[in-house]
Amino acid sequence: MRTIVILRPAPGASFEAIGAVLPREEPVLWSYIEAGECRAIHYDAAHPGGVVLEFETATRERTRDLVNAFPLVAEGLMSAEYLDLVPYTGLALLFRPEHGFKPGLPEAWMRG
Repeated sequence: MRTIVILRPAPGASFEAIGAVLPREEPVLWSYIEAGECRAIHYDAAHPGGVVLEFETATRERTRDLVNAFPLVAEGLMSAEYLDLVPYTGLALLFRPEHGFKPGLPEAWMRG
């Protein structure tokens, strides 16, 4: 299950309080990266202090458990928003016969 997690400072959380917890947060994040469960991390340019993480885990519950184990989340200093991703299948419509799809190799490939 791929999930985008957006972490933002919780209302009332000061940057000083967040900064004090970061030394405990970063090893947890690194362990998720090492385990292959956190695939990417970015700053949220639109929200100071915000972070966007991409997780790939067996279940959405596993992702939520990992995020809830972050010290900043556990202590209520960051809030989490989850975007569960599924493959986009809309392009399959292009391959329906009514759209002119013809199975087989393109004719240009057949010319030698």
